[in-house]
Amino acid sequence: MRILEEVVKNTDMGIRAINNIRSYVEDEELMHTMLCQREELKRIQTEAESQLSEEELEECRSNKFQQMMLKAGVKINAVFDKSNTNIAQMMIEGTNMGINSVQEEINEMNLKGEEIPPIATELISLYDKNINELRPFL
Repeated sequence: MRILEEVVKNTDMGIRAINNIRSYVEDEELMHTMLCQREELKRIQTEAESQLSEEELEECRSNKFQQMMLKAGVKINAVFDKSNTNIAQMMIEGTNMGINSVQEEINEMNLKGEEIPPIATELISLYDKNINELRPFL
């Protein structure tokens, strides 16, 4: 199911983003917030993966180019500015991109009258919560 693939792609990207940016985080509270968010993303990713076939999982794994671009983008943005504001802003921007891509799939399914898997709406709710947790660091 396409929405589950989107959930897996999004959670994978979020987990990778946190893993890539954590070496630049100097504030313990921000680090704790991000690591807790990563654990929630892992939980949702595992749940979504369990609902997909091995073939579907293979299709939704992020490719090496995407991984390389993510790593380079983080490095370029964080190496010169390791402030909480900059890191929180990068995380919020990435989370908003995730919200947009998952919401597009949800909207398309709604138009077709298809049932939305609860994991998709749970991810949107998690993303909203994550953004609210990151705002105090701006």
